[in-house]
Amino acid sequence: MTLTERQSKVEIVLNVHEKTADAINQHLSQWLRKFPRHFFKSITFDNGKEFAGWREIANQFDLHTYFA
Repeated sequence: MTLTERQSKVEIVLNVHEKTADAINQHLSQWLRKFPRHFFKSITFDNGKEFAGWREIANQFDLHTYFA
């Protein structure tokens, strides 16, 4: 999974072995926990089925959510 920080354009690559909603949520949650809660204000997902658990991430980390 590739994450892009919009302002700095920094690319972050997370090695996810399964393209399932559970696997994506697990890896994304682990990564987001490494930062202070206020560090990220929003997250943008594409419309892939692997992001079906987006509400869990958004609620857990209090993120505004967008889709591209």
